[in-house]
Amino acid sequence: MRTPKETPVPSIAIPLSVRDTCLHVLPSTRQAIHTARQAASDVLFVIADDKFVPGALSPGQYLTLCSERESQGDVAPSGLIFTDQFVEPHLTPILVQRGDRREFMSVIELLACGRYCLDLNVWVDDNWRHVTAVEANKDKRTVLRALADYFEACGRLGDAWLAGKRQWRRLEKARKDSALTRVRHYESFLMQSHPDEPMGAEDMAVLRELTARRRALSSTKDPMVC
Repeated sequence: MRTPKETPVPSIAIPLSVRDTCLHVLPSTRQAIHTARQAASDVLFVIADDKFVPGALSPGQYLTLCSERESQGDVAPSGLIFTDQFVEPHLTPILVQRGDRREFMSVIELLACGRYCLDLNVWVDDNWRHVTAVEANKDKRTVLRALADYFEACGRLGDAWLAGKRQWRRLEKARKDSALTRVRHYESFLMQSHPDEPMGAEDMAVLRELTARRRALSSTKDPMVC
């Protein structure tokens, strides 16, 4: 009986330069996480979900550090970020369409380029996609294209991709379904809280707002095509 072939996991060497500040976007594999933890220093920080990388900075902590360094007249520190670990709506608010796939992308890299003039090095299979801050600020779709290629490359890692099972949370349909479920729950709760008497004016206003939000969620939002 033949055993299924395992997807080969590429060895990831991080192209570091002490002369340039850069945000390196890495895939969540055991080898990449180990490499990042070994490379981390007081001028190179790991940004990740601490469930995957205990002790790592959150995106908010890293951007705060960038701001503090800037206020002191220094440049923003370089980072090693596992973008695929961040799927929450407040971190991935940008709706992007590539082909027939509509998904939400991270805003962290755009903030790093636009606010703190960091270049990006984005892992894509055996290569690194370099996006300068100048290029990113001219057209943010350059960053989104690199991230879309990064996610496609992550998908080719198979079982070695540790964050693969959480990516459904970035899909537009999953976001809408989740939001609609919450809105319907609030509508139901509000109506059931007045079983024997009519709603007051304040509750009726809340119900109208919930209904309007439900209808808005059912409509199609224009994505950024990359």
